[in-house]
Amino acid sequence: MEKNKVDVVILNQEYTIVGDKSKEHIIKVAAHVNGKMKEIEEVYKGPSMGIAVLGAVNIADEYFSLLQELDAKDEQLKQMSSDNKHYVQLWEEAKNGYREYREKSLREMEGIRQQKEELMTQLSGKEREIEDLLRKESLMDMKANEAVQTQAREAEEKYKELESAYFDLQMENIQLKSRIEKMKGEKREATGNTPYSSNR
Repeated sequence: MEKNKVDVVILNQEYTIVGDKSKEHIIKVAAHVNGKMKEIEEVYKGPSMGIAVLGAVNIADEYFSLLQELDAKDEQLKQMSSDNKHYVQLWEEAKNGYREYREKSLREMEGIRQQKEELMTQLSGKEREIEDLLRKESLMDMKANEAVQTQAREAEEKYKELESAYFDLQMENIQLKSRIEKMKGEKREATGNTPYSSNR
């Protein structure tokens, strides 16, 4: 891999830096080091070596602080990953619970539907039985009415026969009375008796 060579200025002194990183990255790093050393130079009036050491210490402190933050973030990510797995597990359990509940509900609904169909079948059977009973009752009523009407006609005919016989008996009774009166008159004439006779 081709090396990049970059001329930079750090604390008013030129340096040539060679590295694998891009020129922009090397310039950015050098500018950061220069800025730190200038900050230290403002408060520390010692030799350049001391400024360089303090700058390196400050940069190392930043580095380790960033490492700590990265470790903390890594722990957070691990915790979030663990929480995520826990939530995924809860979600899977909830889905499974819902699926089981749904399947159970569907089975119960199917059972209720079958019970409803059985009840409807039984109801249809009972309705047919009631219709049959009503037809039989209607037929029985018709037969009973016909029987009553027949009995009424027969009774009426018998009444007419009895009335006719009674009329015949009355006529015969009148004829008998007439004959008896006639016979009594003939007998009186034959004996010569009158209702008003005297014995001497």
